[in-house]
Amino acid sequence: MKEVKFSTYNKELIPVNQKIFSSKNRAFRYGDGLFETMRSAHHEVQLINQHTIRLLSSMRLLKMEIPFGFNAAGIHQEIKRLLSVNKIFGAARIRLSVFRNDGGLYTPKSNTPSFLIECEPVQNEHFKINEKGLNVDIFTDHKKAKTVLSNIKSINCLPLILAGIYKKENQLDDVLICNTEGNIIEGLSSNLFIVKDDIIITPPLSDACVGGIMRNEIIQICKKEKLALLEQSITQEDILKSSEIFLTNAIKGIQWISAFRDKRYLNTIPKILVRKLNEKVFN
Repeated sequence: MKEVKFSTYNKELIPVNQKIFSSKNRAFRYGDGLFETMRSAHHEVQLINQHTIRLLSSMRLLKMEIPFGFNAAGIHQEIKRLLSVNKIFGAARIRLSVFRNDGGLYTPKSNTPSFLIECEPVQNEHFKINEKGLNVDIFTDHKKAKTVLSNIKSINCLPLILAGIYKKENQLDDVLICNTEGNIIEGLSSNLFIVKDDIIITPPLSDACVGGIMRNEIIQICKKEKLALLEQSITQEDILKSSEIFLTNAIKGIQWISAFRDKRYLNTIPKILVRKLNEKVFN
């Protein structure tokens, strides 16, 4: 894989190993920030408008100031410049981190933000379904609270880090996250869909799942293709009674689950959806 040499910090190109933070950095001290993960191919960022809308909405929720000109066109231009400098011409994963500037304790001195854009190449230019299905289980040690903050991509990710450790310790491919009511709401870094009685079901945002860009795209595709879809809470019993389960995110698109404990699943609907997704995004 190609070595990445540069990142972008507040529109300035910097070497990836250059130190840019002090010990007073609010992202380091308080987890005071958020991030957006995007995917590009040939310097075109997929679903850039949707990513920007979510990012700006999350910044407003966190009471961060939005700089003049910080919009989809400006973000896209900065990403293109970074990809070009790093000579990444195929597919890439982009992370845009936003954090409040230094100053203050729990009460910030100001609400002005800084921005860091990082990139790395990925293999597939189009979305491709996993050949081998994922083996998953449920992580119940820590649960997400049902608040609007649970819908954003916060850099404060301790529960998910612990879930990732659980996944590694139990030799799983992914884990399913629960909310405080015990409903299953998402994967480690993805939204959750199940197929039960020929109906596609995904948890509502009110259940505390992240407001995923790919989640919304799949919902729109299902509506266009007239596939039966419901947004409703999912229980462990629903998981066990489902015929298919899959996860979605902006980088991998759709990943199907083949096993939950002793239960096995099909992948008919994920195959259909990944084809429709590629048609929508790349045509």
